[in-house]
Amino acid sequence: MDVLGVLAAAHPVLRRAWSFESPRQAAAAGLRSPRFSVARQAAAAVALGLAEAVSVKRPLARPGLVRAVHRAGGRVYVWEVTRARQARRLSARGVDALIGDDPRLLREASRPRGRPTGPRGRPTGPHGRPTA
Repeated sequence: MDVLGVLAAAHPVLRRAWSFESPRQAAAAGLRSPRFSVARQAAAAVALGLAEAVSVKRPLARPGLVRAVHRAGGRVYVWEVTRARQARRLSARGVDALIGDDPRLLREASRPRGRPTGPRGRPTGPHGRPTA
């Protein structure tokens, strides 16, 4: 996290996100203490202006982390999303971005259910023709 602080001081307009994949990695960054959860520490990093967003591995994107970071004014990016069901669940939690290696899966998961689409992702009518 020291690097983010240095960047924030030197380049205040540069957008910054803190990325971590485990509580152990959060501890190594100096943001984990026995008194505070990873969610509270991530929110503190946002509130202090060290980062605008938190980028976490999927298992850490719990509702409490999403709420805490949002309350602090930050965004939550979740990576290693590999299934549509995961993407829908995370989207329902209110995460701000999903990161994965299959754009079709992410696009499909972000579309409202029960609405068929054509080859370019546009809604289609009952005969498969794009609607207006």
